[in-house]
Amino acid sequence: MTYDPSAIIAELWERFRPTIAARLEAIDAGLVAIRQGAGAGDARVTDAHRAAHNLAGALGSYERPEGSVVARRLMAALEQARPDAEAVAALLAELREHCR
Repeated sequence: MTYDPSAIIAELWERFRPTIAARLEAIDAGLVAIRQGAGAGDARVTDAHRAAHNLAGALGSYERPEGSVVARRLMAALEQARPDAEAVAALLAELREHCR
């Protein structure tokens, strides 16, 4: 029996999609909080950072290394005392492209 690693990864990626969606939603919630004036210590921003961290690791595992780089840049943006909402929004949009 022959195994196609790319096919296996693609199948696992499809199974992982609900988790990806939940992590992107957490980042969305963090962005909303930032736009409302929240800083890095806010729970929603902390959750967004955690979600970006999880995506950074997962995207590399699912053959999406560029997405992993974007997720790490997003993590850095979320670590600022007062994250820049527009920078976070731009990185989130870019990250969504890598999660398709």
